[in-house]
Amino acid sequence: METYFEKAKEIPVRGHYDVIVAGGGTAGFAAAIAAARRGSKTLVVERMACLGGQITAGIMGIICDINDQEKIIIKGIPLEFVNDLWDRGGINKRDKENKPVNERDFTKAEFINYDPEIAKGLVNDYILREKNLTVLLETWVADAIMDGDKVVGIVVENKSGRSAYYGKCIIDATADADVCAFAGAEFMPFSPEEVHPVSLIAQIGGIDKEAFFDFYNEHPEWRDTFPTDTAWEPGVFHKLGIDNEVEGVELPPELEYLRHWCIIIHDSPVENVMHLNMTGEAQVDGTNAEEISKSIITSRKRISECLEVMKKVVPGWENGYVYATASMLGVRESRQIVGEYTITEDDIFGYHRFADALCSISGGIGVHTSDGQWVDMSAPPSGTSYDIPLRSMLPVKINGLIVAGRCLSANHVAMGTVRTIGPCLAMGQGAAIAASLAIELGVEPRDIPSDKLQKALIEQGVNLEGIN
Repeated sequence: METYFEKAKEIPVRGHYDVIVAGGGTAGFAAAIAAARRGSKTLVVERMACLGGQITAGIMGIICDINDQEKIIIKGIPLEFVNDLWDRGGINKRDKENKPVNERDFTKAEFINYDPEIAKGLVNDYILREKNLTVLLETWVADAIMDGDKVVGIVVENKSGRSAYYGKCIIDATADADVCAFAGAEFMPFSPEEVHPVSLIAQIGGIDKEAFFDFYNEHPEWRDTFPTDTAWEPGVFHKLGIDNEVEGVELPPELEYLRHWCIIIHDSPVENVMHLNMTGEAQVDGTNAEEISKSIITSRKRISECLEVMKKVVPGWENGYVYATASMLGVRESRQIVGEYTITEDDIFGYHRFADALCSISGGIGVHTSDGQWVDMSAPPSGTSYDIPLRSMLPVKINGLIVAGRCLSANHVAMGTVRTIGPCLAMGQGAAIAASLAIELGVEPRDIPSDKLQKALIEQGVNLEGIN
């Protein structure tokens, strides 16, 4: 590859902080709020124009895995946020049959359906309430500042140019472990040919929901999208695939792939609007800028193609149009750190507890097949959960750094659940509390005594099933 020699130059140091959160997505948003609430002078750096990641810019429309189908498991900031969304009218108050839901109950539904725009306003209000928090939007992390094996700051780039910020503890919530990569951390083997595919979420407007639900009430067998032996209650309308709908329907050759494609349709609190979450591209390296760009373009094309077919085969969609598309690609899997502990399906189905638990979570495992066509679903029994330990969020051989979100140390199967919004919010809060506590105690995050960590987590409302 041809190279260009960039002349070294001095860059300004624009601030010193206790906690720096690199990436203000789902995990990073919760981390920033948690660190600030604990009294740490906190900076969060985010590449989008808002915090929240897939909750907001990604218009995901579903928060999942905060309960075990019997009781709420994830509490603290994630539960507070969901309750606030309900109070603002941002959560769908209709069930999977389109019947009104009058009382809030987050103990059973795996999917909590919400309005991304209301969520965006709520995230903004959370920011404005925190006097210890500085937010830097439309800013990319460009490098890690090292002192030996310890990360002591980050270099960023934005409209102001290239700048440096120093922090006593850094949280890498970039989703792709960018700070870890800059710091020289070790990563698990990564094969784009095997990873979960990517999606670009769309909201489809102009839907006649009454006709839509009448159609699926006439074909209830077409709505079953979860294995019967591990069926969790979705809570809202949520279906996978349109193979039955297009059976016997002639499609143009270029649209034949839609017969066997991962197409997820779910309801929205917005009148006449539903969500479309389909494979945009498969076998994508989420750390490669050229592949990401191509995937976004391909994904938008596929949204239009799917809508073209849906308008012909599904009643209520005849007048459908693209109401909105996400401002960011949904990458399900990319870099995973080599942590001091790696989470596997054995932890999930063995309901494992850890002394250094940062949070307890539960939920179904959705492993999207690498060809983009399907999701293999499995789930532990209702009433069970497991812990995510701090050790799985600590890169080996690197100090001063905690990861939060889907770049933690977890294998391919476990990624099918730990990457979802509920767990990522919980990891973000837990990572921030650990970072703040490490600063307070004057130790590295890996050296925090377990009893002090548990006490600090519980003080901020985190639920640890192993000790509660």
